[in-house]
Amino acid sequence: MKTIKTIFLASSSPRRKKLLIQIADNFNLHVKVLKPNPKINMEKLETPHRSEIPKKYANRIALKKALTASEYMIERGREHLPMLAADTTVAFKDKILGKPKSKNQAAKMLKMLSNNSHKVFTSVVLVHDFQEDVFQTKLYYYQITQCSTVWLGNFSDGWLNNYIKSGEPMDKSGGYGIQGKGQEIIKKLNGSYSGVMGLPLFETSEMLLNLYQ
Repeated sequence: MKTIKTIFLASSSPRRKKLLIQIADNFNLHVKVLKPNPKINMEKLETPHRSEIPKKYANRIALKKALTASEYMIERGREHLPMLAADTTVAFKDKILGKPKSKNQAAKMLKMLSNNSHKVFTSVVLVHDFQEDVFQTKLYYYQITQCSTVWLGNFSDGWLNNYIKSGEPMDKSGGYGIQGKGQEIIKKLNGSYSGVMGLPLFETSEMLLNLYQ
C-alpha cells in the first residue's frame, strides 16, 4: 500500500484547491488548506511597490505568501511541509490590475480589456525543506512563474451589466474568471488555461516531480 502524505496549500482560493487536488493524487498527496495567519494583513501584503513590474510583483507576492505561511506554522510547532502558495496577477500594458473594489471599477477594467490582449502571470512556490538553528530558520523552495496572453472580444453593455450583477468579477484579478461566465468573452488564449485559473498544472507537476520522482 502506498503511503499518502499531505501537501499544505496556503491559499483560500477554491479554484486553486480544486486544481491542486486534481494533480495531487498522481503523487499520493492529500491536500490540506491552511487558515491564513491572523497577524498578516493580506491587503497590505499585496500592495504593489512603486514602479514594480507585473512579473516581479507576482514572484514577490507568491514567495511572501509561502514563506510567511511556513514561518507561521514553524512558530506554532506544526507540520507544514511541503507548502504550496501562488499568486495570479493580471497585467494590461505593464499595469497591474488587482481585484475590483466596486462594480464601477469592475466595469471599467473589463471595458479597458475589451477587444485587447493582456498578460496573466501565475507564480507558484513550493517550500520543501527547512533548517532551524539558534539564529534563523532557513527555508528551501522551488519557484516557477507561468505567463499567458489572453485576448478578450467585444461584448455588449447588456452582457456586461448582467456579468457585474452576477458578482463573479468582484473576487477576480482583472475583473473576470476564465472558468466561469467570463469565458464567454475570451476570444483567444496563448498559454495555460489552468495558469489563468490560478495554478498552472504542468509546471506545478514538474515541481512535485522534483520531490517525488
